Amino acid sequence: RGSWRDTKKAAESALDMEPKLFFKALLDKESAFAKEHGALDPSRAALYAGQASVGEKQRMALWYQGVAVRDTMQDLYNWVDTQPDWEKGEEEKEEDDIDMPPPTAAPMLMHQVSSGTARLEECKAELAAAEAQRTKLEEGDEESRKA
Repeated sequence: RGSWRDTKKAAESALDMEPKLFFKALLDKESAFAKEHGALDPSRAALYAGQASVGEKQRMALWYQGVAVRDTMQDLYNWVDTQPDWEKGEEEKEEDDIDMPPPTAAPMLMHQVSSGTARLEECKAELAAAEAQRTKLEEGDEESRKA
């Protein structure tokens, strides 16, 4: 138990690799694992970037490799749901396509509104209502003065 990291182990850990290098090694068609079991299709690899900062250069490198980068858990769930099963053969896939509609693709870009922006819009609406009420009261005061 310690409060510091062992630098030797950390340097060798896959967790400390850049995502680009990690997925390059994972998707390598010449690796011993790929030769024995077959290469992993890049469309079946994804990086969840919701809890870590992934820079634009790393995202572009992953995009060129065909690796999906998902920023929210819901987006990751949607991506996983659209992936075909590993065990199905081509014949089973064709049969399932007849009985079931194809899965919907995950949205690539979604317009999201932060809670701060939503609160700002509420405050703007309240301010507009208060100003309208003030204007109405001022007009009533002017009419009472004239009378």
